[in-house]
Amino acid sequence: MKKSELLNYLAAGREIEFTYKEKMYSITHIVESNVQKISFCEFYQEDETFDSVESFVESAMIGDERLADIVSLVSDIVVY
Repeated sequence: MKKSELLNYLAAGREIEFTYKEKMYSITHIVESNVQKISFCEFYQEDETFDSVESFVESAMIGDERLADIVSLVSDIVVY
């Protein structure tokens, strides 16, 4: 997946699942205290929430790697 595709999916409110280094991850949109947020986590692990697409792109991490920097390496991508 290209970074531009990720940005378009996030801006459109799409849900995304993918695999990276044999672990599955999900990006979903949630409402917390009447505010739309982005939730990101490894499957069955605690999620991290972000207030905007911009903060997600800047801060979403897998280990010590920023997701925006490795997005082209993810596989098994499913977009809802």
